[in-house]
Amino acid sequence: MQSLFEEIEYLHKTPFWKKVESHRSLETDKLLYQGMLLELKSSGKTRQSFFSLTNKYLYSSKPGHLKPNKQAVIKFRVIEPFIEEREDTVKYGFQIILHKHSKIFYTSSMKELDKWMDYLAMVGIMTKIEDDYQIMKLLGKGSYANVYLARDLCTDKEYAIKSIDKSLIKSKNTFNGMVNEIDILRTLDHPNIVKIHKVYESETHIQLVLDYIKGGSLLARLHNEGPLSEKQSRKFMKKLLELLVYLEDSSIIHRDIKLENILLLSEKSTSHFKLIDFGFSGYLKDKETAYCGTPGYMAPEIIRNIPYGLKADVFSAGILLYILLYNQSPFTGDTANEVIESNKRCKIFFDSKYFLMASCEAIHTIMEMTSSSPAARLNAKELLKLRWFTKEKSNGRLKSRTHTDDIICADSDKKRKRGSMSHKTKGHELEKNYVKNRSNVKNENRARSKSLYEIKDEGS
Repeated sequence: MQSLFEEIEYLHKTPFWKKVESHRSLETDKLLYQGMLLELKSSGKTRQSFFSLTNKYLYSSKPGHLKPNKQAVIKFRVIEPFIEEREDTVKYGFQIILHKHSKIFYTSSMKELDKWMDYLAMVGIMTKIEDDYQIMKLLGKGSYANVYLARDLCTDKEYAIKSIDKSLIKSKNTFNGMVNEIDILRTLDHPNIVKIHKVYESETHIQLVLDYIKGGSLLARLHNEGPLSEKQSRKFMKKLLELLVYLEDSSIIHRDIKLENILLLSEKSTSHFKLIDFGFSGYLKDKETAYCGTPGYMAPEIIRNIPYGLKADVFSAGILLYILLYNQSPFTGDTANEVIESNKRCKIFFDSKYFLMASCEAIHTIMEMTSSSPAARLNAKELLKLRWFTKEKSNGRLKSRTHTDDIICADSDKKRKRGSMSHKTKGHELEKNYVKNRSNVKNENRARSKSLYEIKDEGS
């Protein structure tokens, strides 16, 4: 099999073993496993050495020496286990595929081979997925990948398998995006991020073994049940911002935070979720310039081709919060181009009729998250210090606001208010009709949800 991962530059332009120049990498890399192995040399003889596996390298130490003398890049190498049976002997081992050649290592037992393979699967590429998983049913279809429900043949545990058609990976950007997603998911360890367990490759497909998340997407939850309450939204957003703090500390930008990429662990709760689809993600450079994301969620600086940073994810999260409370995107249009143009202008309106149940602190939080100026936009850590997250209870009535005109428009850092009613008159009228309007707003929001999902489908 010709591995697609051989296209990675550092895998085909360097020899397998390289002299260890510094032991600093061994100290900083995450150590996964250590043990004795027999390495098959080109002469046909074997030599026993002590090996250390990290999340990047396989290190080899000479017998009697603690410090390694050579290292090999193991990340994204194709690895296959084997059993050699001869007349009265059985040997267990694994081979690391190098183009048309391979490096062969023997273990002392089947148990030891299983241990090595468990840890090698965390960094390498496995083969023959049918030996480990049973495909049960199709969960969803995408433009170049399908997702299946599968069962682990050893543990009976269920997983989601993202199967990518290799023939559809035609551009370097698509290939790099896939490699990047695998690399970053293997690096991250957070309860609200989908976990990748193994990666397989066959002649025709690359398969990612991921957590199976049963509750469906947040998009489907809103479609079926309408907008969330402010309490639900605050609880969800607090966790999402804590997740963004984790990504910021890891210098990772997601670039595609949206309803479809939030999967719920249970249909009954929105506070337990996992963020998926890291295909647009990357390790942040000084300033990013790549144009990517979903129309309606993209930070305006991305659309305007202005170098951007981690606050682009904060903007997307702010739009998501708006939709959770309002059940409609602030950026609308009949086509994807119209949505992008609205997104680029970044004028966000808060109609008091539909934000009747939202407190002024909630609206203030959205405005701090969605400023069209990245310099004025708060980061995730700063947002978590806002009163909306720190106070125990939220007043859901508009009368607590400093101004209650019909519409509040957030345009960059400026707030423009319009309306003919005075604060006192408007507040009295809202108070009088509050109970009556609550049920009306819920029903209208539920009915209006259809347009939101039609736009998202076209623009995704």
